[in-house]
Amino acid sequence: MSDSAIGEAVGLAVAARAALDRGDLAAARADARAAVAMLREHAGAGSADVANVLVLQADAERRLGELAAAEGSARAAAAIMSRWPAGQQGELDRIRVQAALALGMVLVARGEYAAAGQCLRAALDDACAVLGPRDLDTAGVLNGLGLVGKYTGDFAAAAGYYARALEIVEATAGPGDVQAAALHHNLGGLAHSRGEAAAGLWHARRAVQIRRAALGDDHPDVAADQGAYAAILQDLGRLEEAEQMLREAQGTFTRAYGPGHLEVGIARTSLGAVLHQAGRLDEAEAEYRAGLAIRERRSGAGHPELAATLVNLGSVLAQRGETGQARRLYLRALRLLDGRVSQAHPTRQAGEQLLAALGTRTAGR
Repeated sequence: MSDSAIGEAVGLAVAARAALDRGDLAAARADARAAVAMLREHAGAGSADVANVLVLQADAERRLGELAAAEGSARAAAAIMSRWPAGQQGELDRIRVQAALALGMVLVARGEYAAAGQCLRAALDDACAVLGPRDLDTAGVLNGLGLVGKYTGDFAAAAGYYARALEIVEATAGPGDVQAAALHHNLGGLAHSRGEAAAGLWHARRAVQIRRAALGDDHPDVAADQGAYAAILQDLGRLEEAEQMLREAQGTFTRAYGPGHLEVGIARTSLGAVLHQAGRLDEAEAEYRAGLAIRERRSGAGHPELAATLVNLGSVLAQRGETGQARRLYLRALRLLDGRVSQAHPTRQAGEQLLAALGTRTAGR
């Protein structure tokens, strides 16, 4: 490979990383794809350098909501790195762990929680063996396992993984690092899922503070933190603050990614929940439906994370006496969760209870 080609490919990879950091996902994807193409041509398709940039490409594609492309990129990186045995060279070991982490995160985003857990547990064993239990990439894998636990309803396991990851990040990168912010975000979200809003308030606020200081007010990662913070505020009955924060987050996501991005859909369904709690049923239904349509287009109609919105929308319809539509939504939500989450998962329990109450109400008429 010529020196000029090496320099150009490296420059593109560096630009892709910088674009990811500033939240310009389209630019990151374009630069990573160009670097991969150049490296494949000049260094060979099986080069570890190709795998290294494919990990960046998978991250950009995942965050853009292009999950099929992201899975392909991550699997290609993992396949390349499987050629080298563990413990041979430090940088190769790191790329292999990062490729497995990238694949695990894509599987989480696709709602394939069992496969994600299997992938990430293997990655954790590998990371601890070759990088050490206190490495930042080990912390990244622990965070991924925390997400699996949160989404499946294994909240105790999730809390343990997040706590271990945060301890590593704060000791290695410092408490004000953006990786610490991501973990505070997730700890706040876990507290929300467990119905422990007061315990999550500090974590949610801290995530916003860290990333706002590091990235500025209009960064999409700050908007994501605002979304998690708004959920806590909603739990605490601070609905006006939650609504304002979600509208700000939606605006940031729309400016950064366009109105049809998954994050916009998530912000809209979250706003629907705040409006629903405030008794503004017409507005809530509109936000639920608009957000749900975006999320179905981006994640697929069979994604388990749609279940909460389906239950919420069903509840609005049930309040209006539209019991047939409500029942169909509850049943669809429960089908999405079946075999993917625990029996004690709060969305599953809420759907089952609302469906049972709907049956009782109908029978009483």
